[in-house]
Amino acid sequence: MITLRLKAMEDIPQAAEIIQQGGLVAFPTETVYGLGADALNCEAVLKIFEAKARPPTNPLIVHGASVEQLEPLVQSPGPLFYRILEQFAPGPVTLIVKKSDLVPSETTAGLDTVAVRIPAHRVALDLIQSAGRPIAAPSANRSGFASPTTAQHVLDELDGLIDAVLDGGPCPVGIESTVVDISDGEFAILREGAITGEMLAEATGRSVTARQGSPRSPGTSGRHYSTQTPLALARGWPEDLAAKVEAMKDRTVVVIWPTDWPKTSAAHHVEWAEWKNDAGLAERLYAALREADALHGDVIIVPLPDGRGLRSAIRDRLQRAQAIR
Repeated sequence: MITLRLKAMEDIPQAAEIIQQGGLVAFPTETVYGLGADALNCEAVLKIFEAKARPPTNPLIVHGASVEQLEPLVQSPGPLFYRILEQFAPGPVTLIVKKSDLVPSETTAGLDTVAVRIPAHRVALDLIQSAGRPIAAPSANRSGFASPTTAQHVLDELDGLIDAVLDGGPCPVGIESTVVDISDGEFAILREGAITGEMLAEATGRSVTARQGSPRSPGTSGRHYSTQTPLALARGWPEDLAAKVEAMKDRTVVVIWPTDWPKTSAAHHVEWAEWKNDAGLAERLYAALREADALHGDVIIVPLPDGRGLRSAIRDRLQRAQAIR
């Protein structure tokens, strides 16, 4: 298979036709690049799992261009569903709700719930509208590894395995959406992201809990967001990072480096962002991990952000990336 590199916005009609015919198209969202297929076409959805080598027990997120397009996929949308989408959509938030009979079990990994969201990216919205159907789209990479935030990242892993990638430039948020489960009367965050629990609580007037490792949400398995090179985490201080590097001085160390910190004695430094720039750290996270991996050192060392909000989401991704070694 030859994977086409299509231009946004001029090639959206061609990409939409591929989706309509049951093919796979990677496309940019505000979070990461997604690998899209017609969410209501069982055979097309199965191609996603095959291309990614994704476990069939890991459900997909269904992307719509509007609330009206998502409503038929949901068994009984309630006030909380509408309130969250009114406040945060289009945007980086995914809702877990009871699915309607319209959604095939292949899309939901056999669950009675479905994950839905409206992306805040013009290319993604225009593609969904042009295709005229909701699009199921996990991250456009091989399962378990760092998510792609550019079209080239997609091609590095999926070239020859998918029909096309729509090149819309780098993704501005850089980490996956917040996943919120409202399917069973509770209000629980299953995966952290740019929309924080505090923001959700303020918008809805309800308390939000956190629930880890739920099979209802993608991106919560033990091994996720990983690099090929072993990953080590340092505490979030320049002195701790320097000490960690010094302790591994007999190895080829690659540091993902906050650009306002002093450089260490490591063999390589990959620029990240300024340490207090939460949005910059998120946007560059996966690109920096990929650049560090490409240097083929013995170990990658990353300082671990402390704090809440987006920093907590970054910390979650790094801890999962290190989870199985």
